[in-house]
Amino acid sequence: EVHMNTSAEQSRTTNRVWQLVEKLDEQRQYPRVPLDIKIALRNDAGEKFAGLALNISPDGLQMRCDVHAGRLLLPNGGTIDAANRPQVNLAAALTTGGVKKTLVARAEVLYITTVDTEPRCVVGLCFVRVDPQADRILNAFFADQLGLEPSMSVA
Repeated sequence: EVHMNTSAEQSRTTNRVWQLVEKLDEQRQYPRVPLDIKIALRNDAGEKFAGLALNISPDGLQMRCDVHAGRLLLPNGGTIDAANRPQVNLAAALTTGGVKKTLVARAEVLYITTVDTEPRCVVGLCFVRVDPQADRILNAFFADQLGLEPSMSVA
């Protein structure tokens, strides 16, 4: 079950994410790794839906989903801004070293773009809470993809 974060925990995570974003912008040595895998999502109302992950980076992922899922991501409508940043729980099976491991994380919706030519949305998600196990899976995945030593932590 998901526990509510204390604000201290939250701000630590936020700081880590921002440090990571700054680091990424600075170096961009952690490129986005293209993906083509289904991810399972659940919003805070408990509604479940799916998306297709297009790429992943240490700080988040980009996915495609149908318009229905897009509405579930933004249940209150409106635009996404600092005051309206819905969060979801996500699960994705990442293959590291030939083994599938399930990454479970809490993510914040950064943007939802509707694709005009088809009834689809492209969504940017930023990881806001990653437990130590998920962190290890992410690290191993990027080490694998980028040919780094697994001990090289990306976060």
